[in-house]
Amino acid sequence: KRIFTLQFDRGVEDSEDVIESLFQKLRSAQLNRSVVVSAPESIKALFLKYIEQLHALESLSDSDLMGGGGGARRLREAKLLKNKAVARSKMADAIVPILNMWRNGVLIM
Repeated sequence: KRIFTLQFDRGVEDSEDVIESLFQKLRSAQLNRSVVVSAPESIKALFLKYIEQLHALESLSDSDLMGGGGGARRLREAKLLKNKAVARSKMADAIVPILNMWRNGVLIM
């Protein structure tokens, strides 16, 4: 059997590509009945990153995203905030399949 390592840190950029790559690695391990080894900190970091993304999205207000009443600078800031919110949302959505996959896995500590 092949042995894969799972390494994750909450400090990674808010990008669904990072999570998609991790999912593909785990999916490959699942399909080939391989072993995945990870430190508990990496598993915890992935869960916490998911919660962090959801919390950041929840804390945004509509007025933050609209940028109304502040001129061109406020509109630019609103656009940047919106792009960041979209990236966070996509990353959170990409983490869900990994968490679902783990529901059917085996954890040995």
